[in-house]
This record gives sequence, structure tokens and C-alpha cells, in this order.
Amino acid sequence: MKLNTSKYTHEIKIFIVENKEDEYGRVEPDPKLFTKCWAQVKTLRADELFINDISPEKAYTRFFVPYFKKLMDAYYEGAEDSNKSMRIRLEDHIYVVQYLDNIDEMNIEIEIKAVRCKYECKKM
Repeated sequence: MKLNTSKYTHEIKIFIVENKEDEYGRVEPDPKLFTKCWAQVKTLRADELFINDISPEKAYTRFFVPYFKKLMDAYYEGAEDSNKSMRIRLEDHIYVVQYLDNIDEMNIEIEIKAVRCKYECKKM
């Protein structure tokens, strides 16, 4: 199966965020750029939101990126560490990654499900 790269029309930045404690004992997010890549972005359609009774604020955005093992390894390594999370920056919006999936386990494309972040993610 060949990969159609022309469908990847949005440049995204993926960050690994680690919560660190500062000198005053406050926990602050420390984002580090993991990679830049091109993605296909899909949102849920209005009928999907209505059928599943999901508010638009909590709706998933799906990012499809070409497969690369480094991304899968970083995500699953971070899943074991409760202080780490993964975020995506698309233009002026930040998304919190909820789930990564190697589509059909074919090592061709990764689907990333993420929720748009409104308040706590503005420092990235």
C-alpha cells in the first residue's frame, strides 16, 4: 500500500510536556519540541457530535501523520510516566493528545486523537 503524501496539508509541531517543580514548589509544564511534521486534520462532523451527545468543546480532532517509530515510542514511554504528556500545536491552537494508533498495524500512517486545550496550555 502506497502513501498519498499530498493529503498532508497542515504543518504541526508535537511537544513532549514534562511537569517540573520550580524553586517555589509550584508545578509548571516544561514543553520541549519533539518534532515538526505534516498532517491531515479531521474534525468530527456535526451529525457525529449529535449522535454521540458530545459537546463541541470536548470533541476529538484527528491528526493523520506518516508513520515513524520514534513518535510511537515517545508516546508509549510517556504513557508510563504520569508527569509527561504530549501536545500538538496547529497554528494558534494547542491540542492535548489522548490516543495514538498505528492504523491497521501496517506502519504506514498514525492516527492521533487529541482534544483542543483552552486555558492551561497557553505557554507553548
